[in-house]
Order: sequence, then structure tokens, then C-alpha cells
Amino acid sequence: MRSLISEHARHSPARPPPFSGGETPSRRRIPKENVYSGTAPPSGDPYRSPSSAAKPLGDITPTLNRALPPRPLKRKLDVSPAVGPRPEAEAADSGVQVVVRIRPPCSVEGEEAPDTCLCKTSANSVAIQGQGFTFDAIADAASTQEEFFTPVGPPLVENCLAGLNSSIFTYGQTGSGKTYTMWGPLSATSGDSMACERGLAPLVFEHLFSRIKQEQQKHKDKELIYSCTCAFLDIYNEQITDLLDPMQKNLQIREDVKTACVYVESLTKESVFAMKDVAQLLVKGLANRRTESTSANADSSRSHCVFTCVIKSESKNLEDGSNSIRMSRMNLVDLAGSERQKLTHAAGDRLKEAGNINRSLSALGNLINILAEISQSGKQRQHVPYRNSKLKFLLQESLGGNAMLAMICTVSPSESCKSETLSTLRFAQRAKAVKNRAVVNEEKEDDVNALHVRMKLLKDNIVDAADWAEAESKWMALADELRAELEASKSLVGRLRSELESEKKCSKEALEAAMQAYSRILVQYAELEEKYILDGVEGQLKDTSEGPGELLVRLKEAEEATRIAEH
Repeated sequence: MRSLISEHARHSPARPPPFSGGETPSRRRIPKENVYSGTAPPSGDPYRSPSSAAKPLGDITPTLNRALPPRPLKRKLDVSPAVGPRPEAEAADSGVQVVVRIRPPCSVEGEEAPDTCLCKTSANSVAIQGQGFTFDAIADAASTQEEFFTPVGPPLVENCLAGLNSSIFTYGQTGSGKTYTMWGPLSATSGDSMACERGLAPLVFEHLFSRIKQEQQKHKDKELIYSCTCAFLDIYNEQITDLLDPMQKNLQIREDVKTACVYVESLTKESVFAMKDVAQLLVKGLANRRTESTSANADSSRSHCVFTCVIKSESKNLEDGSNSIRMSRMNLVDLAGSERQKLTHAAGDRLKEAGNINRSLSALGNLINILAEISQSGKQRQHVPYRNSKLKFLLQESLGGNAMLAMICTVSPSESCKSETLSTLRFAQRAKAVKNRAVVNEEKEDDVNALHVRMKLLKDNIVDAADWAEAESKWMALADELRAELEASKSLVGRLRSELESEKKCSKEALEAAMQAYSRILVQYAELEEKYILDGVEGQLKDTSEGPGELLVRLKEAEEATRIAEH
């Protein structure tokens, strides 16, 4: 069988060394280092999202985790905040925001003026049986839905618009007000008569669409476009049902091998454009959710419910023509409440449902313990158990992965619910130590037209380069030809010079010979001139061996030879 690799390690940028402990977390008893006695410590800095800060209203003042006093326990958790402001680069490495809401006394408990086991000691701390717990915010029984929305909703919306995955979980015992806090009454969701009782989900989406409109007005030049796609499911007895199409049951969870993203196969997805679209989906989905009446809760949720919205934004950079795409996932998770059979008197199907719910929540608690230990010690376990529960497998990204997480823990102040309330507070304290590593999910795509222009320029440059290379090649060939012709010309000039020198030498010798002959003729002519007296009569030259006519002919020939030799 293929071993399961830690899903948490898949989302972590740096893998810490493997955990060396040999104990099994599921068998450990939860230590009491999560609680302390006495007064709550002084307030710290409030929890803030990267782009927006929640404003405190009334009794709801979000603050950072408080340091617990040191105790000599083996598994001590240090939840003290870092000293000084948090660096911007580490803002994504965030802890879980934990908000506790105390519901008013319930008539089911049969208490008109009940004895309470829980009291709020400050804006961010509560005490039970003399033990104090500190969280990010405490909402007492008098807080309204809108007051409770203030520290939780706006940061969630801002994180999603910034490209960060974000999740909100509601956790607590059955009948403690989880469903009311998350969704509110159906009549408030579908109409305006009870608008003040709308739950966290309707208020979140109302704020989301308002912020989207503001962002589009603010960034008109960037052609900012938003799209929202929603899905709604529940997990009942470890089977997934599509709440928007109840005929689709027992859906399977798949994992994308390339992106490591988990998704539900064949789940219905609906695009929403306004609050009325979301309200219709909420009413339709919640009407299909499984609820039953028990002794502890007249309208008890028998399944875990997950509403998911994928928010996609596209904007254009006018400078380089590139497109920026941001995608974030918002998960609103309403967990079924833990139950005690002695309190709910469950039997038959209700008892089976309660068993599955408790096992699922127990597995979630064990996972939270492991993630808290990993966050505090920095030691990575070889295996983090995400796949032994469909709830954990589906939401693994929110639990120790790439997401911002807020945990809303609802508790009852009734003395009869003391054990469940204390267990919920201990779970919340452990969840507060978990560290998620959220990153902005953003991709940049170059504009197609801009790419075409760049490709054309590159092609032109390539053509120019090819032309230049061809011209250079031709020039080099011509240079070689000219060089060869130059060498041939040099050789010819040398040969002609040699021939000229030879001809000059021959001409000089001929000239000297002609001059000598001319000189001899002149001498002979002079001798004849002395010997004879020329009076113009050739007939008188009878006793000469060579007549004057012949001498004149020879003289002319010598002169002609001399002239030719000189030239």
C-alpha cells in the first residue's frame, strides 16, 4: 500500500527535520498547560489582515495570543506573541485567529436564571472554574450578529481580495449557536424583515460585493474584472452530498497531481454576481441540509456543512500589456456539534450520527494537536493524518497549509454544559498555536497582442541579422577575390619590370653599337671629303672605290638606327 505523505509538508516552503517522537497523539491526554488561574494578562496588539484591520466594537476587541505561565509539563506550548512589530516578509506565516462566542441561556436547559460556569473577565479572556483562557476576541451573550462580524468578516474579505485563501470554522457542542452564528435564520437570509439577525456568511458576501465594486471603481484603468463561483456540500456519516443538487450523493474527493489541490468530483458550481444570488444558494442548500431534533437541540445539525467560494480577479498592466490573475478560495465551515448521549438521549439513527460526528471531531482535535506541536517545535512529523477523515482531507489546505484561518468557538455558559465548554476552550487554545503559511495566489500572463508585437520585432531583428551576415559573407568573398587580383597584379608588375630592364639593357647595347657605326661612317666621310673635292659632279669621282651616293645611303641608315635605338 502506498504510504501517505504529509499534506502539510506539501504546502510548506521549507521542510523541517522529521519529528522524532514515538508517541501517538491520538492516545495522549490533553494537558492542562492551555489554561491558567488568575487574572488575564494585559492586552496585546490586535489581529489584523494584511490589507485591513478590524475595528473593535463594544465588547469584541480582537487581540493577539497571550503568553501562558511556564509549567513543568512535557508538552508545553509557547503562545506568547513576538516582540515588536512583525516583519512584512513574515506576514503570511500567521497563526489561527480564535474568537469565542458565549451564547445566552437556552430554554431547553430549563434554566430561567441558570447558574453559569463561565464568565468574561476582559475583552479577550474568559474564566471557568477559576481557570483563565485568552483568545483574540470574546463575544458575550449580549453581542449582536453585526458586532460579532466586525473582527472576523472584513479581514476575511480583504485576505480573499488580496489573493489569500481564507477559511472560517465554527466549532462547539451541539446547541451552542454555531449554525446561528454562521448562517442566521433562513428568514433573515431570504428577506429583510430580520436583517439584523443575518449570520456571518450573508454579511461576509454583502461586504465582499461592496468591496469588489469599490475596487473596480478605483482601478478602472486596469480593467479589473472579478468573478465568483460557489459550491455547497455537507458531510453526513462520512458521505459527501451536494446541497445544491441533493441527488448527487456519496461524492468522492480527488487530488490534482499537478497542483496538489483537493476537490470534490462532480460538485455543482454556481456563478454569483450579487448578494441575492448568494442568498438563493444559501436558502437552497440549508433547506437540503440534514437536521433533526434531540433533547439538547430542537434543530440539531447532523452533518458538517461547507460553503466554498472561489474568487478570481483579472487586471491589466498598461505599461507592458501583461495580465495579472489572482485566485483565492473562501471556505465557510459549520461543523456539527459534539454530543453526549446522556444529554441528548440519542438512539437509533441519531446515535449513529452522533458517533460519526464525535469521531470526526476527535480526529480534527488530534490533527490540531499535531499541527500545534509542529508549529511550536519546528519538527516535522513523517506523517500528518489528513486522510483518515473526509472533513480533514477536504480542508487540509485550511489546516496548517496555504490559508488564513479563523476559528469561532461557541460555548454555553450553563453549569450543566461545563464539561463540554471546558473541552471547547481547550480545543480553541490548542488551535491558537497552529501556524498556517498563506501565500498570494497570483499569476501573470502576457497580453497576446503584445506578444505578437514582440515576436514581430524579434523576427525583424533575426532577418536583419541574417541579411547582415549574408552581406558580410559576400564582402569577405569579394575581399578574397580582390586580394588574389592584387597578388596577380604584383606578379605581373614584377615580370614587366624585369622585361623592361632587359629591354633597356638591349636598347643600350644597340645604341652603343649604332653610335660606334655612325662614328666610323663620319670618320670615313671626312676622309673622303678631304681626298676629293666635291663640286656636284658624280662622274668625276672615277678613281674612288666607293662612290658618295653609297656613302650617303649608309649614313642615312646609321642615323635611322641611332634614332630607333634612342627611342
